[in-house]
Amino acid sequence: MSTTSKKSRKGLAIGLAILGIAGLSLASASALNLGGTAQLQAGVKDLTGCQPAATPVVVGFTPPSIPVGGSAYTSTTLTLSGIDALCSAPVAAKYKVSLLSSTNALLGTEFSGTLAGTSLSLTLTAAQTPDVISRVAVTFYN
Repeated sequence: MSTTSKKSRKGLAIGLAILGIAGLSLASASALNLGGTAQLQAGVKDLTGCQPAATPVVVGFTPPSIPVGGSAYTSTTLTLSGIDALCSAPVAAKYKVSLLSSTNALLGTEFSGTLAGTSLSLTLTAAQTPDVISRVAVTFYN
């Protein structure tokens, strides 16, 4: 036998082995038994807001004062102003406001309610003092 003939047989044998392995993997994949209900659903909803991005909501506090018998300055009210009128009419949006510390811990309880106008006044608790409030998180939704 010539070396060319041996090489072609060897190549043919390797090719058949590769086809056999590929055939086995395809055969095992086709043997999968899948169950369950064939249901798939997807959707997209464009979000529109009532507050234009170019118009910021202004966060403010009442001037701080030291209460009688107190030892630190405190503000009693947080105000949000500059809220667009579209947020309260024709359908009043709901709001949530959270006051956060420098570690993003919630200070006191979250404020929530329904908008009625272009500003909002929230009464602060003893845990919500100006020296610990680092961030104000606000959301409007319906």
